[in-house]
Amino acid sequence: MRRRSSSCKNDSGDEEPEIRHSDFFLDDKLPEEYFKQDIINLAHELHVPGWSSVALDMAEDLLVVRITGALTNSVYSVRAPSYVKETLKKEYEGRTLAHRIPQHILLRVYGPQVDSLIDRQRELSTVALLTRNKIGPRLFGTFKNGRFEQFLNAKPLHHEDLWKPETSRLIAKRMREFHDSIPLSAEQRAGGPVAWAMLRKWEIPVRERFEQLEVKDPGITERVLQCGLEQFLATIAEVRKHIEAQYKPGEINKSLVLAHNDTQYGNILRVEPPKGSPLIMPQNEHRQLVVIDFEYSGPNVPAYDIVNHFCEWMGDYHHPTMPHHIWLERYPTKEQQMIFINSYVEHGSPDFDEATMEAEANELYKLCKLWRPIVSSHWAFWGIVQTPIPGQEDLELRDGMLTCRGSYDVVSSSPPNPVEIVDEVDEFDCMAYAKEKISLFWEDVRALGVKI
Repeated sequence: MRRRSSSCKNDSGDEEPEIRHSDFFLDDKLPEEYFKQDIINLAHELHVPGWSSVALDMAEDLLVVRITGALTNSVYSVRAPSYVKETLKKEYEGRTLAHRIPQHILLRVYGPQVDSLIDRQRELSTVALLTRNKIGPRLFGTFKNGRFEQFLNAKPLHHEDLWKPETSRLIAKRMREFHDSIPLSAEQRAGGPVAWAMLRKWEIPVRERFEQLEVKDPGITERVLQCGLEQFLATIAEVRKHIEAQYKPGEINKSLVLAHNDTQYGNILRVEPPKGSPLIMPQNEHRQLVVIDFEYSGPNVPAYDIVNHFCEWMGDYHHPTMPHHIWLERYPTKEQQMIFINSYVEHGSPDFDEATMEAEANELYKLCKLWRPIVSSHWAFWGIVQTPIPGQEDLELRDGMLTCRGSYDVVSSSPPNPVEIVDEVDEFDCMAYAKEKISLFWEDVRALGVKI
């Protein structure tokens, strides 16, 4: 297949040559030898830092490890052969080598048939924007069905970490910095919360999936949704009206921020700073946390991002028998929520008086309750669309998509030589997950007093 490269453009149309794109389709189902050769060719074409030093005939010694647990992608750790660095040291003795040494990179190959769930263009625009602002992992280049990113020396949080007050405060500070870091354009604000756009986008695949499931299992739609699909969609519309009625005209769009919308524990990494790093200082400790995976990011009200994070307290995607289960008793208490919210407010409003910050925190707490049913409906739709059709192997889809909302573990500094899968996860029951989210949705709808 013929390849071409082009630079990405920023919102103003200016060229950003450091982020290149190729139209090449990378097939990670190829035999190992050809897959590794294609990785090297792509790294050359996209000018991944230092990879011009890796020759094509080194493909056999390329260190590629597949890391499982990612949501909709196949994710690989990719390292150049160890002897490349030693060869460069001898060749460039006494001269600067940093820009010539091949970077340890993360390769993402997108799963097939997920366009109905994820807006890749929006995701890539967000990642490119964050890269230009030096936030999160650096984006090295994109291709037709994936991208190369910076590999971070970090480990994902565990679900228990979210419950620790000190960690919760750090996450809140990091979220506030993320929300405040990238100003939205007038066009983005005019579009309103991405929460509504995603639900509209997912209505079609949800409808199609239920139609397919009904053939094998009549009545499944009403058993899952606790009503017909049309009634469920109408209820979401009523919840939206109820939410919008709590704001002044134009207030929702004015309050929008660039939100992550999926800050589950596996998407939050803690970097391991070297000795002498500024990150070791107490005032910078929160910057040891890095958020990854921006597949659902976009403009949203802060309360949506915050309450989505609170909902993730209830998940344990690495549970040995029930990774889909929602542990309702683990939802943060009001006291735990206020620890997070107060830290979020204080970090963004250092000059505000105590009374003003208290009022803002109390308002955020109320708004989190308001938006929780929309968060539940979002992930319920996700689970429905991800559910396989009984009697169909659907190998192409399931081989390219891990049916788990868990994290991927960062591999050791010395991964094995062949393409190898690490940290295998148990299958995730997407429909059971959706049903539990639906139950939580109805509980919240009734608590809000929304007309059903």
